[in-house]
Amino acid sequence: MSEADDLKTKIQELQGIIEQHNQQLQQFSSITNESIWMEPPQVYRVRPKFPPFWAYKPAVWFAQAVSQFALAHITSDATKFHYIVANLDSRYAAEVYIITNPPTAGMYEKLRNQLINRLSLPEEQRVRKLLAREELGDRKPSQFFRHLCSSAGDIGIKPTLLRSLLLQRLPLHVQAILQGQSTLKPNGRYC
Repeated sequence: MSEADDLKTKIQELQGIIEQHNQQLQQFSSITNESIWMEPPQVYRVRPKFPPFWAYKPAVWFAQAVSQFALAHITSDATKFHYIVANLDSRYAAEVYIITNPPTAGMYEKLRNQLINRLSLPEEQRVRKLLAREELGDRKPSQFFRHLCSSAGDIGIKPTLLRSLLLQRLPLHVQAILQGQSTLKPNGRYC
């Protein structure tokens, strides 16, 4: 056998191997394409993440829960209700009878209202707490003012009263300086 015949044989062998690989690639490609079209699309959900329940500020906690529901695209009343029940500590769950006997409609809203009504301080107590002699401590005056505004919440206390409460709790030398000024607006604004 001549050298030319030997080269022809080797070329034919290589062509056969290439042909085999091409056939395998085509089979793999068709399987992959079929599996892409045959498999149902996957749906990924974001699971809500709730902080521990804030008994001292249940309305704020529920505002966070609403944001978690929005992020997770949860709109079902029953789903919201069950998420809240699942995330309540037993001492707070015991405060509401609705858990053991849920209504057929408005479950989440009724649970929310019951928890807020039972755990929030009555308006009179909130005003007394606000007027109590709470110290500035190591907070900045602007932080303390925000705390006063948060404590006042929706009870209708005017910012001027909160301003005077803030002034009373500042050190005497700071009070003397600020008494002469007509406007005190921590961070440039009232509550």
